[in-house]
Amino acid sequence: MPTSDVEELARLAAMVARLNGATVQLQAALREAGETELHAEGERVLSDFRSIQRQLVDATLMVRDAVRRD
Repeated sequence: MPTSDVEELARLAAMVARLNGATVQLQAALREAGETELHAEGERVLSDFRSIQRQLVDATLMVRDAVRRD
């Protein structure tokens, strides 16, 4: 796999991390506004985003290490 592909995976993981941060801010605003149903749904979405981020980081590291061995 080309190094540029590994860099793109890392960029994608960083974008998801920023999305996580924005979602946390939205969650705080929803909680303060008393939007309990939206807040609950946001928590489920945030959980999914965090899982995706972890998987992307793991994939990036795995691919990077494989590229370095070649």
